[in-house]
Amino acid sequence: GQRNAQAGGYGFTVDSSQPHPNVWRIRLEPAIEFDERLVDFVLTGNLGSDGSTQSAQLTAEFNGRDLAYMRTADGAIANGNAQPRSDPPVLHMLVPSDPEQAGQVNYGINRDSVTITANGMKLPLTMYVALSYVEAPEPVVNAVLTDVELRASPGGEDAPRFGNFELSVTEQPAE
Repeated sequence: GQRNAQAGGYGFTVDSSQPHPNVWRIRLEPAIEFDERLVDFVLTGNLGSDGSTQSAQLTAEFNGRDLAYMRTADGAIANGNAQPRSDPPVLHMLVPSDPEQAGQVNYGINRDSVTITANGMKLPLTMYVALSYVEAPEPVVNAVLTDVELRASPGGEDAPRFGNFELSVTEQPAE
């Protein structure tokens, strides 16, 4: 569902949903439309794998840009391919609205604790957490990328956006 939140005087909305039963999507948007103030984002969580969590940091191409993501598994993981013991592998992906900010997203792991940081970001940001026993990461990340939406936003030609476009309408004189 959707709720309002505030951090350090910055108001934003949190929309938590499941576009698929195995995918959790968390979207953060500014409370004031088109508020382009920069924010620092940190998400930390424990996977509960009793200290045996393994991870791989990978990239996926989207709209000509590389998006980083992390895949974790309770057990072995090699080249992104997981050989889980009991829990399904988990894909973690934070998608910024500005493609220039994609390189600012960092993933880390300490035993079972995953931390995702992104400093100096413009909202909206969308976080995906996807669970699947599929061994290779590509089918899961490709499925997640089909959920990344085209969004219209202002900003002129110099405002890069992932999947965004700007529509201009000009009235033509009647003939």
